[in-house]
Amino acid sequence: MKLEKLYHIIPTYLHSAVLGAVKGGRRVKLPDRVGQYRLIKDLQPEKDYPFKIGLYSNRNGKRVVGKIWQGSQKNLHYFDILHEIDAMSTMASLQSRVSEKLPRNLRSIRTPQLIKVISGPGELMYFSEFMKGTPLSKLKSAHQQLKKYEQCVEYLRTLTQYCTPQEKQKLGIKTATDYLWMFPLIFIATIFKRPRRIGLILRGGLVFLTGYLSIRNRPSDSIVHGDLNMDNILLDGKNISILDMEQMTITFPEYELITLISSRRNRRDFLSYIFDDITAKCHRDRKYARVFSTLLVNCSIHNLTGNSIKDNVQVYFRRLDLGIKLFIKFGLRSDSHRQEKRFSILLS
Repeated sequence: MKLEKLYHIIPTYLHSAVLGAVKGGRRVKLPDRVGQYRLIKDLQPEKDYPFKIGLYSNRNGKRVVGKIWQGSQKNLHYFDILHEIDAMSTMASLQSRVSEKLPRNLRSIRTPQLIKVISGPGELMYFSEFMKGTPLSKLKSAHQQLKKYEQCVEYLRTLTQYCTPQEKQKLGIKTATDYLWMFPLIFIATIFKRPRRIGLILRGGLVFLTGYLSIRNRPSDSIVHGDLNMDNILLDGKNISILDMEQMTITFPEYELITLISSRRNRRDFLSYIFDDITAKCHRDRKYARVFSTLLVNCSIHNLTGNSIKDNVQVYFRRLDLGIKLFIKFGLRSDSHRQEKRFSILLS
């Protein structure tokens, strides 16, 4: 991680945890007009995010999506949008270069093109291609939802094979070491933020530190979207669009599924397919169980540092509890069960 980003995100986490607000942020307002583009609609009017997303149009009727950050000083959300700009340009270059090499079932998938970036004092804004389609969440069949989701994951993993070292650097490579040195920061921030659940958070911390060795030598070499939920996948006939790439990076492939189940936007029947598959994999492969549960605990604690609504917080705590249980039940499984018993006593 770049030193400039590190310098700004540490105060962001601690300030947010202690005071409940993001340092450097302020109420964001979408501009009515930017160059040839005029604001048509605020796409998230009900949400008070540290950034805003709006639909814009020019005189010819061409529609684009504008996303803007504003603040008195650079913070985590500024760097998220800056990274999303890099991710969009990288994906566009990668897609145009290898589109003909992809399997036929993956050629209908794409991400938005970056159109324009505007940067000034206390402000960062970009315009990207407007993608038509219906969110995957609207599909009635949970089985069909899962098939489309898996198709998108396969697409990202296939693109990884064609990534140049320079493109990987632009997307960012997140290794086990990155998770380890960030963990004390998110762990402390979560304890300040959620003191009533300190027992569960401490147990999660113990699981992560115990399971770290299982991910240390694991390859972190896959393009992971980082927020591939049902609303970030659009269907338009046979075409599929993947949106919102601010969390995209090169990391452990298991992390994609972890961020999916951390979203509350999934239907119960869809989640039942996912959880059955996770349980079966953990039962068959103890190493997979350790890796998956360790990363799930890390992701859940990370999510709990934010200013999320109550329903989201409840989901994050349930996933934290799930990660702990998976680690004990499958990751520590042994013939004598002594290790599992000792660890269970520590967590009781």
